Amino acid sequence: MAMHAEYAHHLSVARDRNRTRVERDIALADVLLAPDPTTPAALDVGITLHERAATARSTVSLIRLGIAYRERGSRQKRPDDLRRAVEVTRLALTDPAMPPRPRADALSMLALALTSRFELTGEQGDVTEALTVAREAAHTDIEPGRHLRLNNLGFVLIMFLHHVGGRSLRTELVEVAQAAVATAADQHERGFAAGLLAAALSERAAATGDIGDRTAAITASRHAVDALTGHPEQANHLANLAKYHFDRYGDVHSLDDLDQAVTSAQAARAGMDADDPRRGDLLSTLTGALEHRFTLRGDIDDLLAAVAAAEETVQGSPPSSARHAAMLSNLATVRRALAEQTADPGDANEAIRVAQRAAAIDGDRNPIRLLTLASCYGTRFRVTGDATDLDRAARPLRQALTIVPAEHPFRATLLSELGQRLIERYAHTPDTPSLLTEAIDLFRRAAGLTTAPSTDRIRAAGRWGAAAGRHGRLADAARGNATAVRLLPLAAWHGLDRHSQETQLRTWNPVVTTAAAQAIDLDHPGDAVEQLEHGRNVLWSHDLGRRADLTGLHAVNPDLAGRLDTVRRTLN
Repeated sequence: MAMHAEYAHHLSVARDRNRTRVERDIALADVLLAPDPTTPAALDVGITLHERAATARSTVSLIRLGIAYRERGSRQKRPDDLRRAVEVTRLALTDPAMPPRPRADALSMLALALTSRFELTGEQGDVTEALTVAREAAHTDIEPGRHLRLNNLGFVLIMFLHHVGGRSLRTELVEVAQAAVATAADQHERGFAAGLLAAALSERAAATGDIGDRTAAITASRHAVDALTGHPEQANHLANLAKYHFDRYGDVHSLDDLDQAVTSAQAARAGMDADDPRRGDLLSTLTGALEHRFTLRGDIDDLLAAVAAAEETVQGSPPSSARHAAMLSNLATVRRALAEQTADPGDANEAIRVAQRAAAIDGDRNPIRLLTLASCYGTRFRVTGDATDLDRAARPLRQALTIVPAEHPFRATLLSELGQRLIERYAHTPDTPSLLTEAIDLFRRAAGLTTAPSTDRIRAAGRWGAAAGRHGRLADAARGNATAVRLLPLAAWHGLDRHSQETQLRTWNPVVTTAAAQAIDLDHPGDAVEQLEHGRNVLWSHDLGRRADLTGLHAVNPDLAGRLDTVRRTLN
């Protein structure tokens, strides 16, 4: 209602012949720039009017001209406009007679202009200055307008975190978002503040792995979506909600999170303009969620939809974009999955072609691109039976291992995948036992990498046991299978809900039966029973662990014992 009244006021001033030309120009420009989003033509005319008014050194027009320059510069990637946005806003701030509230608002607009210029040029000094002036603006305790200044500070903090870093800034970001929620005056302000809080909690969860923060981010994001019903920005908040659900799926592996991610992403896709710069991130989330859901459910329609979304992402991404390689890699991944289903050499060749394009951009420093290319070669081998593709797959994996540090979690995946390609090659050249020996060693090293995700380690240990058993190395096979069973409690860890724990145990149950069968083959029935008991008692052992007597710990370290007891009660 207030926005409509303001619009009507600007329109009245623009029509009033008793007003000065500067006043009418500013009012008419405000009318043209009021819609969200503004059309390019209206933006150009609005800027022209503000430029004309600014010749009279109107502080108000300088500030609004800076906002318009930033809007056009950000949308159309025009560095000159962003430079002008910074310059005219700085000029407005030189007015010694500017009252405190307009000054705080101008500082906040300067912070946004500097941040937008940083996004385009990468000049770190801009985002550092932006953080300084955004803090000064947000900490000016003047109403109205503080809510918007807090939101702008939150945006700058997120940009700084992503590109510069700073652990303490995550705490500040959450506090700023909570203050924005507390100062929101109407439904739309509450929606934007809830969206900022969701982003802040998601940032903290990404750093700490706190599932509670992941869930709180989803709750806040849903509040934002509901509060912004009918608003042009609702689609962007639906896209964020989809991402938060997909992020939580990565931690708790709940199929419901995948369903929610797909539903939210599809709704965002329908409501977002085709040229919106945020559409690429949305489509990437949708691609990932559909691909994972296909893996779990096996519905080919999900995979075909993932391919279509990935192709749209690439088509909307110019080759000069910093994310073009990642988008190509995503497309190669889903095309490879399609080739696995169709067994069509043409689909496999297309996946390799796309993966090669991605690796050519940054494969010399990005192991994910190299893994994707290797996986595509492995798929074509399974489709055509041409064993030379296994040699082609091994080369980028070996190159990736030279890039990734020894203790990096991703190294387990690379070691395991290289081992698998060598085992497949050994099956075609059994007169080269060194391939088998190296593969088993790679699996063993991957399973033993304690920094890696538990599921990657279990997969590697299972491959170790299977490869050794298939080729007669039964003692080695028993060690590999036993390692996989011992890792099961980490896959069904305490942070998962009961359903997700049971899903993990069902997924990995074959390693238990395989380990038991292997022990029987070695005439070790006692070991077989032990492996079966380990697999059967994972959740029971978790329950018993939460009931351990803490008397001794209380005597040595009462604070730690109290914290542990709090965690146990929460888990129970």
